[in-house]
Amino acid sequence: MAGTVGLKWCSAFVLLGLLCGVGRAAADPLPQTAARYDVFVHGLRAMVLDAAYRNGDGRYAVAVEGKTSGLVGLFLPGNLHLRGVGTFTPAGAVQPALYDSAGRSHHQNWLLDMVYKGALPVVQRQQPPDPQREDVPDQARMGAVDLLAVFMQLLSQVGATQRCTDATSRIFDGERLSTLSIHSAGWGPLPAGFVETRGKDSLKCDFVFQQVQGFKLSSKSTALRKPQPGHVWFQNLPGVGMAVVRLELEHPKMGHIVLTLNALPQRRD
Repeated sequence: MAGTVGLKWCSAFVLLGLLCGVGRAAADPLPQTAARYDVFVHGLRAMVLDAAYRNGDGRYAVAVEGKTSGLVGLFLPGNLHLRGVGTFTPAGAVQPALYDSAGRSHHQNWLLDMVYKGALPVVQRQQPPDPQREDVPDQARMGAVDLLAVFMQLLSQVGATQRCTDATSRIFDGERLSTLSIHSAGWGPLPAGFVETRGKDSLKCDFVFQQVQGFKLSSKSTALRKPQPGHVWFQNLPGVGMAVVRLELEHPKMGHIVLTLNALPQRRD
């Protein structure tokens, strides 16, 4: 499927959660936080993410736009666009309403539109379709949410409690069903390589991502079925609050991925 590469990028990077805001009514706007991130694979810059999010009053709107860069962009030009909208319950649980993804890879366009009917994520449109992938039945998808929704819940929790709440989420991206386990690793210095806020204490959260359903029918790879460990760091930035400043992930096919904040995020009312 043409979208396979694009969706791999989504799964690897969407936890960053930095996203181009989806607007609300002009009479009741929420502040938007916008940022740019650089993504490195094996030390080489592979993608630039322009991102922003709006979060408050029990609801959120997020999106992300990415474009390959460097040698990857020269030989494998591509882009991706993600969007998510939803609400939070009074207890803080996320309730996504929609999730869209689209992009271009290997000279072909792909898109996927998904809505939620209660607790069930339902794919409304997928182009091109992928009949060579395992179907994920309704029973397995029930209660699963998208990665953008998981990130917004994590960001909300971190902002409110200054720690990562130990939790396991079930994630459905329109094709694959996965689990994501997160737990707090405490506060400490940020790893070297981040200039703007180096030396400040950061909240580190460890996570494990693992695909459990929705594999390619022809795939015999055991690597994709193994847990994918990673780490994400948050800092309390001036005028912004808690924000992702670094993420590391061991991907079974792409290898060691590092995402770093390019510059201090901008917050606009």
